[in-house]
Amino acid sequence: MMTIIVLTWIVLTELEAIRNWYLIVQKKKSPKHKMAWLLRIGVGIIFWILTPIVYKDLPYDSWWAMPVMMAFSFWFIFDVSLNLMRKRKIWYVGDPADPEEDSWLDDIQHSAFGGIPWLWAKFLLAGASITTFYYGWNFVLGIN
Repeated sequence: MMTIIVLTWIVLTELEAIRNWYLIVQKKKSPKHKMAWLLRIGVGIIFWILTPIVYKDLPYDSWWAMPVMMAFSFWFIFDVSLNLMRKRKIWYVGDPADPEEDSWLDDIQHSAFGGIPWLWAKFLLAGASITTFYYGWNFVLGIN
């Protein structure tokens, strides 16, 4: 069940990466960052709310770990997937000279060490958050 939830989230993340790739490469226009954020957060909230309804035996502490898992895994998977689809280096974090392509998150990554350290940080955060989701907050915090 936990693996199905994570895989479903990965599929939703890939669909968002494909949507962005289509807008950027095929339609040659930049996605509206504010609308994209609203769409992503809306889909994430709906997924988070529906998951315990669909999977009644989902542990409570794992359900609370889901938003962290969703945010960090999205950040890593979306960036790497979009870069691969656009035939860029996987650590590419946008062009600071192009405000249409660059987001505020890209600006932070540029100003703090560049792409490669951030790629590793995103990978480690995604892995840690998925592990936390699998075992739950109680296990990770040593409560049980």
